[in-house]
Amino acid sequence: MANIMATRELQRPDGAIWKTFEQDGVDVLLTARGLEELATNPGIQEKVCDYIRKSMGNIALQEDDGVRTYFGKDSNSVIYTLDQTSYGYSMLMKETNGHSMINAVKRLDRIKEIIDKRRLAGTIPGYINVPDHYGVISGGSLPSQYVLMQGIDTGVNVRDVTDFYSLDAKARTGVDHLIGPITPAIQDEVRLGYKNVEEILNEAIAEETGQAPHLLLSDWHEGNVVLESLKTPIDSSNWAYWVIDQ
Repeated sequence: MANIMATRELQRPDGAIWKTFEQDGVDVLLTARGLEELATNPGIQEKVCDYIRKSMGNIALQEDDGVRTYFGKDSNSVIYTLDQTSYGYSMLMKETNGHSMINAVKRLDRIKEIIDKRRLAGTIPGYINVPDHYGVISGGSLPSQYVLMQGIDTGVNVRDVTDFYSLDAKARTGVDHLIGPITPAIQDEVRLGYKNVEEILNEAIAEETGQAPHLLLSDWHEGNVVLESLKTPIDSSNWAYWVIDQ
């Protein structure tokens, strides 16, 4: 890509600076974390360009080249790894035609800001978090909105565990393989942890914003909280709960 149009800065509530610009007719938003990533890893720009070209069928690469590898899906998006050869599962690209992903990323950033602030104050446990979101790429010429984000563990969510016995055999095998055997005791543990996370976040958001929590937690459900199995418990929890897709 080339031909970058004028850049506009956006200041977030915590003072962080995001940047938006148009490049070759495509709208790009880079978060503060995305700007940091680009500064330390400038090669990621070309990897993202290759990824988008492949998603549009405009790049002649082998099927197993790792540029765009399926990772998972939810109700309104499909998720792929970005250049799995280079980043493994640590960089994910969400492709969606649902609601505005720019607004979603803004909500998630605000939630993360509240969590980070409260964690520094020692009033929120360390097992609650939001993945880093690096940027959003959109435009009328693109088949989807693209959101570059931090990959978390295996991608197994709370619903995969709490509704484990309702999954088909293939899905159950996959969950077992990724995080180990699911027992009723683990289901109860995750279900209780999820409920506690919801209560903690609702209280923190209400106190920090003076508004109803659902304005930020706009799509709160078990499928939008990713689980990370912790080798060492954090604040007495065996699981980390990562909030996504709000």
